[in-house]
Amino acid sequence: MARTQSWGIFNLDKQEFIKESGTWHDLKSILFTTSVHSSRLITLLSLPEPKELRKLDGAKEIYIRTSLGQLNRIPLELLDMVFAAVDDIVDLACLCLVNYHMLNVGRKHFDMHLRKHRTWTGDRLICLGSSTKLKDLPPDLLTPEERVYYRKKDQENSMGGLFYDILEILYDHSRNPRYRVPADRLQGMQLNEKLILWDLTDPIYPIDKSWVLCNLSKYQYVTARAISQYTSGKSVKGPYFCSKSIGFTQVLVSQICWAKSADKEIQGSKDTPLHKGRWAGDRFEITTMDRMKHLEGGEEWKDVSPMIIQDLEAIWRNHYGVLFRQYV
Repeated sequence: MARTQSWGIFNLDKQEFIKESGTWHDLKSILFTTSVHSSRLITLLSLPEPKELRKLDGAKEIYIRTSLGQLNRIPLELLDMVFAAVDDIVDLACLCLVNYHMLNVGRKHFDMHLRKHRTWTGDRLICLGSSTKLKDLPPDLLTPEERVYYRKKDQENSMGGLFYDILEILYDHSRNPRYRVPADRLQGMQLNEKLILWDLTDPIYPIDKSWVLCNLSKYQYVTARAISQYTSGKSVKGPYFCSKSIGFTQVLVSQICWAKSADKEIQGSKDTPLHKGRWAGDRFEITTMDRMKHLEGGEEWKDVSPMIIQDLEAIWRNHYGVLFRQYV
C-alpha cells in the first residue's frame, strides 16, 4: 500500500547522506524543486577539469622556483611516495608550493585527495525510503560482511530492521565538496602562495563540452543535451544545467529510489515503479564525453537518455496531470 514517507540520499561507501529537514525530507522536494542541495549532489558527482595554474611574474615567481639542492635528485618514485603519505590537505598543498617541480609532481596527489575525500564519484548511491527494512533491499546491494554489520547495529539500537533509521544513526552529513582552506592555515603564506593554493582548490567545469551522467556499474549514460532538449531546448552550459525542475539531480534520483512501498504522493509508471529504481545502489560520476572511462573486455557505453526521459515524463505526468509540460 502506498504511504507517505521520508527519503534521503545515502552514500554506502563513504557512509554519508544528504537529507535536510524541511527541504529534502520528502520525495516531492527532491524531485520537483531546485535548491542548494540539488546543486550539492551535482558537485559531489562532477569531475572538474584540470586547469593551468596561474603564472606569477618576475621576482614574485622566484621563491617558487627555489632549488632544493640535493633534494632535487630524489627519484620521482620516491617523491610520489612522500606525497602519497601526506594525509592533511593543507600540508599536501604546502608541499606542492615548495617549487614548480614539487608542484608538478604533487598536484595529481592533491587532486586525488580531493576526489577521494570530498566527492561521491564511483560510490554506491541510493535514495532510500523510510519504510525500507534490511530484508527489503536489493539482493546485491550489500556485501555479506555489510549485512552482518548492519544487523548488529540494528540490534544494538533496537531499530526494528528499518535500514533508513539505521543509516541515519550511523552516517554523517555529506561534507561541502568545494574545499576551502581554513583561514588560520593561510597565516604566514605569501600572496603568491595563496593564489596558487586557490587555483588548486577551485574547480573548473567547462561550459563548452558535452556533459554526461554515467552509471559506472551498468555502463550506461544520460546526456545533458538530451535532457535539455526535452525540457527547454536551450543549450547546456556545464553540469549545472536545469530547466524549471529537471537536471542531473532529478535524472539520478528518479533511478536510485528504493523503498518497501510506493510513496502515495508521487509515483512512476506501472512498468517502472519509482520506488524500485533500476539503478539503486549503482556507482556514478558526472563528466564530459571526452573523459568517459575507457571500457575493457568488449564492453561499450550505452546512451539510455530516451529511456530516462520516458521515466521522467511518467513521473511528471502522474504528479502534474495533463499540463505537466509546463513544469519540466
